[in-house]
Amino acid sequence: MVPLLLTLLQFVNPGFEFLLAPRVALAPLPTTPGLSAVIGNPAGLLGQGQGLLFSYQRQPLGAYRSLAAGRWNAWGLMVDYQNFGPMEYQDETPNDEGGLTFTPFALHARLGRAFRLDPEVAGGLAVSVVYQRIYDQEYSGLFLSGGVVYAPARLPMLRLGFAFENLGPRIRVAPQVDMNPPLRVAAALAVSRARWEATLLARHTTGYADGGWLELGGFVGWQVHPWLFLRLGYLYGNDLYPLQADLRIQRGRLALRLGWLPTVEGPGQTYRMALELHP
Repeated sequence: MVPLLLTLLQFVNPGFEFLLAPRVALAPLPTTPGLSAVIGNPAGLLGQGQGLLFSYQRQPLGAYRSLAAGRWNAWGLMVDYQNFGPMEYQDETPNDEGGLTFTPFALHARLGRAFRLDPEVAGGLAVSVVYQRIYDQEYSGLFLSGGVVYAPARLPMLRLGFAFENLGPRIRVAPQVDMNPPLRVAAALAVSRARWEATLLARHTTGYADGGWLELGGFVGWQVHPWLFLRLGYLYGNDLYPLQADLRIQRGRLALRLGWLPTVEGPGQTYRMALELHP
């Protein structure tokens, strides 16, 4: 029961913190192009290409998270659903023999598009609709996300990205109770050479409470084989998931993503899996 309660406290109560939880294996950075940009920086959608992504995470006590995303050239669509599993309602006189149950859930849908700002600069914007329900409380919001990617022609091995997520008005949870959405701003510098890629990331997040936290980290990716890509990363300032390891295995038009987030706090170690389909 403890892992689920910690998950609820972190990602649901008092609301919208689930938007900050890792969504898929090989999570995108502000400089990540292609299909992953549907979830990350929409500026990375610029260019030709199609693809579908499906992700499913099984969690403790019947909870699960599923995500579907699609890209059509410069357009991207994502639907993210979190079900926290059945929970028993408790009041001042709990029923030890069982009683009324309810299932908290959260739904996030995002539509984004990329566009050319300059021969070397791509921009992107995305609109998100979020709805979640915890027993008899409903929360909803409309958010804007976006970013830019700079790829200098003289230095083709460099990519500089800036992205923001969840920009929107304060959310009314209950009468006389408002909260701020979890605004996240990130910048990344990626350097690629042959089969290697290194990325430096700086990210600031403001949660529903006052203040926020800063994450500084780096990621190293290695094309081990033409069909195998491995990435390792560390984020200073992320107390829950400082270490990240993930890989991508692609054969033909089908790719498998696997991710591992070791932690000694919160809900415990997290394993993620996703599938990509490229027509």
